[in-house]
Amino acid sequence: MREWIRAFGLGFELDEHILASYSRLVMSLPPDQHPVGPFYLARLDGQPVATFALFCAAGVAGICEVCTIPSARGQGIGAAITLAPLLDGRAMGYRIAVLQASQMGEPVYRRLGFAAYCTLDAYCWRPPA
Repeated sequence: MREWIRAFGLGFELDEHILASYSRLVMSLPPDQHPVGPFYLARLDGQPVATFALFCAAGVAGICEVCTIPSARGQGIGAAITLAPLLDGRAMGYRIAVLQASQMGEPVYRRLGFAAYCTLDAYCWRPPA
């Protein structure tokens, strides 16, 4: 999980304080007891380069925490780390997968067969300094 978290932080280019808080949250439970998971980690030449978490609930397979570190982008790794868990979800009996895509990820998901269903706005609140 430490390698997964490190790749996640690099892929999303997270501030170290945010990543530390997220790490505490993710590491608070063993991976097999976490409400989100299984967790997937892609490696390139032995180095962690991409992450994925599969969240199955309410009859759908949710695609979460997908990212590729900047130096490994554009090589098909994002598509590969998305397709493998989708096939696992199908093997578990799920026939619908959902996700919220970034502008960078949207073309990858469209190539995998996803279609836009709706558009969401995201807001981030940061307390004053």
